[in-house]
Amino acid sequence: MTIYLDFDGTVVAHRYPEIGEYNEGCFEVIKKLQQAGHSVILNTSRIDFQNGTIDEALYYLKKNEHQFLHPIEQYTPNKIQPTEWNWDSISLFDVMFIDDISKGIPLKNDEDSSTFQLVNWEQLDKEFEENGLYEFVTN
Repeated sequence: MTIYLDFDGTVVAHRYPEIGEYNEGCFEVIKKLQQAGHSVILNTSRIDFQNGTIDEALYYLKKNEHQFLHPIEQYTPNKIQPTEWNWDSISLFDVMFIDDISKGIPLKNDEDSSTFQLVNWEQLDKEFEENGLYEFVTN
């Protein structure tokens, strides 16, 4: 499966253009997905702004690459808009968008912001386990 991973609101809290605080559980779940053979590609609006913030996001991931099975170095040239969080379409197309703006994705409150929510990695971990995403796949 190809997994498109958002950055702000997903990997870290929304603090654009700065890098927000780490969203607890993200690296652990991504590593499990990589261990199961899934590809993870960074898919963030930061790429669209041409202001260096994509480099900051990549640097953040690179300095934490020991947390992953494989470093996340590949990214989309322009952000692809995420689809609705729906297990039927995820299974059908073998593509997943982990993004805080995906309609229906599990979210949690950002304790430091009344404006934004964050992807709930604890809930996603449970859903991935229940739906067999951590079982090793061969391509």
